[in-house]
Amino acid sequence: MKRFLNKPFPYSKPQNLWYTAVFIGLFVSLFLFIFKPFELDRLEHTILVKTTAIYGLISFLIIIITNKIPVHFFPKLFNEDSWTVWKEFTQLIFITLMIAIGNYLYTVYAGFMPFNGSAFTRMLIWTLSIASIIVGGTLVIRSNLALRRHLRDAQIMNQHILDQVGKMELPKHQEKMVLLESEIEKQNLSIPSSNIVYLTSVGNYIDCFYLDSNDVLSSGRIRNRMKTMEQKLEKYPEFFRCHRAFIVNKSLIRSVDGNAKGYSLWLKHIDKPIPVARSKSQALQAILS
Repeated sequence: MKRFLNKPFPYSKPQNLWYTAVFIGLFVSLFLFIFKPFELDRLEHTILVKTTAIYGLISFLIIIITNKIPVHFFPKLFNEDSWTVWKEFTQLIFITLMIAIGNYLYTVYAGFMPFNGSAFTRMLIWTLSIASIIVGGTLVIRSNLALRRHLRDAQIMNQHILDQVGKMELPKHQEKMVLLESEIEKQNLSIPSSNIVYLTSVGNYIDCFYLDSNDVLSSGRIRNRMKTMEQKLEKYPEFFRCHRAFIVNKSLIRSVDGNAKGYSLWLKHIDKPIPVARSKSQALQAILS
């Protein structure tokens, strides 16, 4: 179970929030209209429709608010690169709890329940019981679908890499020296383009990993911004910014891994994966297809 909860999980895109909120709002309204818990069966049809619609609207608004506010104030907690099944589950249970509280307060206001701990507990148990089944099933389905899709795409890209062995490397006479400029002039690095393995940002600095004259992996640090370096390297077709913190040499990609969250790259000469941001997934597929 622990292993499953710590698996990477695809973080929902902001534009999908509105679709999710509308769907759940409609689901809540329809569920209450059909099953009529909390003495809703005593209401006339017209009032029942209005009441269940209000429950759905409350659920819709709570989903929007509970997604927007935490992300605004705690953006680091919602980093897509570190999003896991456990975080997704916790977020969904928190939203469900807020929906239960919101709908309970309206239930009390409408006179369907008394305002006391027993009534709230009954509402909470009912809501969480239904939501836990939906949430659990959704997590498993979304995670497995994303994993299958990314594994399939990674297999296709890896086949392309095998087919292109040697073709992506530039001939020696076409190699160019790349000047990696630093805000501190003494830190400037001048390296053949084919020798640069990858660049990664470290605070206000950029670490460059490259092959020296003996083909030994070395590194140098310069003071600069990743955005500036990306613009500097645009004229060199070998390089691809796969992540906000990484620029890699495309000709040195030896394989692609897929997981529920997305993709990671394995480069020649290094023994650790390089993450690929979700926003760069399509660009990566275009390069390796």
